[in-house]
Amino acid sequence: MSVEFLDTNVLVYAFDRLAGSRHDAAKALFQRITRDGNGAVSLQVLQEWVNTITRKVREPLALGDVTYWLQVFLASNWQIVTPGASDLLVAVDIMERWQSSWWDALIVGMAQAAGAQILWTEDLNAGQNFGELTVRNPFRD
Repeated sequence: MSVEFLDTNVLVYAFDRLAGSRHDAAKALFQRITRDGNGAVSLQVLQEWVNTITRKVREPLALGDVTYWLQVFLASNWQIVTPGASDLLVAVDIMERWQSSWWDALIVGMAQAAGAQILWTEDLNAGQNFGELTVRNPFRD
Protein backbone atom coordinates (compact mmCIF):
# COMPACT_ATOMS: atom_id res chain seq x y z
CA MET A 1 0.00 0.00 0.00
CA SER A 2 1.26 3.44 -0.94
CA VAL A 3 1.41 5.89 1.98
CA GLU A 4 0.25 9.45 1.24
CA PHE A 5 1.34 12.34 3.48
CA LEU A 6 -0.74 15.52 3.84
CA ASP A 7 0.89 18.87 4.47
CA THR A 8 -0.83 21.43 6.69
CA ASN A 9 -2.24 23.56 3.88
CA VAL A 10 -4.10 20.63 2.33
CA LEU A 11 -5.51 19.56 5.70
CA VAL A 12 -6.65 23.12 6.43
CA TYR A 13 -8.42 23.39 3.08
CA ALA A 14 -10.17 20.07 3.76
CA PHE A 15 -11.88 21.69 6.77
CA ASP A 16 -12.18 25.30 5.58
CA ARG A 17 -15.66 25.35 4.03
CA LEU A 18 -15.12 28.86 2.66
CA ALA A 19 -12.10 27.86 0.58
CA GLY A 20 -14.18 27.14 -2.54
CA SER A 21 -12.70 24.70 -5.05
CA ARG A 22 -9.64 24.15 -2.84
CA HIS A 23 -11.96 22.93 -0.08
CA ASP A 24 -13.72 20.55 -2.48
CA ALA A 25 -10.45 19.09 -3.80
CA ALA A 26 -8.81 18.79 -0.37
CA LYS A 27 -11.92 17.30 1.25
CA ALA A 28 -12.24 14.67 -1.51
CA LEU A 29 -8.54 13.81 -1.12
CA PHE A 30 -8.84 13.61 2.68
CA GLN A 31 -11.90 11.36 2.42
CA ARG A 32 -10.24 9.06 -0.13
CA ILE A 33 -7.06 8.70 1.90
CA THR A 34 -9.06 8.06 5.07
CA ARG A 35 -11.18 5.44 3.29
CA ASP A 36 -8.10 3.78 1.75
CA GLY A 37 -6.32 3.74 5.11
CA ASN A 38 -2.99 4.97 3.79
CA GLY A 39 -2.78 8.49 5.22
CA ALA A 40 0.05 10.00 7.20
CA VAL A 41 0.65 13.34 8.90
CA SER A 42 3.24 14.57 11.35
CA LEU A 43 2.69 16.01 14.77
CA GLN A 44 3.91 19.32 13.28
CA VAL A 45 1.12 19.20 10.67
CA LEU A 46 -1.53 18.57 13.31
CA GLN A 47 -0.20 21.38 15.51
CA GLU A 48 -0.18 23.84 12.61
CA TRP A 49 -3.64 22.65 11.53
CA VAL A 50 -5.12 23.33 14.99
CA ASN A 51 -3.63 26.83 15.08
CA THR A 52 -4.72 27.70 11.55
CA ILE A 53 -8.21 26.18 11.56
CA THR A 54 -9.10 27.83 14.89
CA ARG A 55 -7.50 31.26 14.36
CA LYS A 56 -6.62 32.07 10.77
CA VAL A 57 -9.57 31.05 8.59
CA ARG A 58 -12.65 33.20 8.03
CA GLU A 59 -14.94 30.62 9.69
CA PRO A 60 -12.88 28.99 12.47
CA LEU A 61 -13.59 25.45 13.58
CA ALA A 62 -14.97 25.20 17.12
CA LEU A 63 -12.62 23.68 19.68
CA GLY A 64 -15.06 20.82 20.28
CA ASP A 65 -14.85 19.96 16.58
CA VAL A 66 -11.06 20.19 16.68
CA THR A 67 -11.01 17.79 19.62
CA TYR A 68 -13.30 15.40 17.76
CA TRP A 69 -11.10 15.39 14.64
CA LEU A 70 -7.89 14.96 16.66
CA GLN A 71 -9.51 11.93 18.32
CA VAL A 72 -10.42 10.61 14.87
CA PHE A 73 -6.77 10.89 13.81
CA LEU A 74 -5.59 9.18 17.00
CA ALA A 75 -8.13 6.36 16.78
CA SER A 76 -8.04 5.79 13.03
CA ASN A 77 -5.62 4.22 10.65
CA TRP A 78 -3.86 7.54 9.99
CA GLN A 79 -0.16 7.27 10.72
CA ILE A 80 1.09 10.15 12.89
CA VAL A 81 4.85 10.57 12.84
CA THR A 82 6.72 12.53 15.47
CA PRO A 83 10.25 13.79 14.92
CA GLY A 84 13.01 12.56 17.14
CA ALA A 85 16.37 14.23 17.63
CA SER A 86 17.94 12.36 14.71
CA ASP A 87 15.15 13.57 12.41
CA LEU A 88 16.39 17.11 12.94
CA LEU A 89 19.71 16.11 11.42
CA VAL A 90 17.89 14.53 8.49
CA ALA A 91 15.98 17.80 7.97
CA VAL A 92 19.23 19.80 7.97
CA ASP A 93 20.59 17.40 5.34
CA ILE A 94 17.43 17.90 3.24
CA MET A 95 17.82 21.69 3.58
CA GLU A 96 21.37 21.52 2.28
CA ARG A 97 20.79 18.93 -0.44
CA TRP A 98 17.56 20.42 -1.87
CA GLN A 99 17.99 24.10 -0.86
CA SER A 100 14.69 24.06 1.02
CA SER A 101 13.44 25.94 4.06
CA TRP A 102 13.66 24.39 7.51
CA TRP A 103 9.91 23.77 7.80
CA ASP A 104 9.65 22.24 4.32
CA ALA A 105 12.67 20.04 5.06
CA LEU A 106 11.06 18.81 8.26
CA ILE A 107 7.83 17.99 6.38
CA VAL A 108 9.76 16.12 3.68
CA GLY A 109 11.76 14.24 6.31
CA MET A 110 8.63 13.24 8.21
CA ALA A 111 6.91 12.12 5.00
CA GLN A 112 9.95 9.97 4.24
CA ALA A 113 9.98 8.62 7.81
CA ALA A 114 6.35 7.58 7.34
CA GLY A 115 7.33 5.68 4.21
CA ALA A 116 5.21 7.96 2.03
CA GLN A 117 5.50 7.86 -1.72
CA ILE A 118 3.36 10.99 -2.17
CA LEU A 119 3.49 14.32 -0.32
CA TRP A 120 0.36 16.38 -0.98
CA THR A 121 1.14 20.10 -0.69
CA GLU A 122 0.89 23.35 -2.56
CA ASP A 123 4.07 24.70 -0.95
CA LEU A 124 6.61 22.69 -2.97
CA ASN A 125 7.00 22.10 -6.70
CA ALA A 126 4.54 19.53 -8.01
CA GLY A 127 6.43 16.64 -9.55
CA GLN A 128 9.56 17.29 -7.50
CA ASN A 129 11.15 14.14 -6.12
CA PHE A 130 12.97 13.69 -2.84
CA GLY A 131 14.31 10.18 -3.35
CA GLU A 132 11.25 7.90 -3.47
CA LEU A 133 8.93 10.72 -2.33
CA THR A 134 7.04 12.68 -5.01
CA VAL A 135 5.38 16.05 -4.39
CA ARG A 136 1.87 16.43 -5.75
CA ASN A 137 -0.43 19.44 -5.64
CA PRO A 138 -4.08 18.42 -5.17
CA PHE A 139 -5.21 21.69 -6.73
CA ARG A 140 -3.39 20.99 -9.98
CA ASP A 141 -3.60 17.18 -10.28
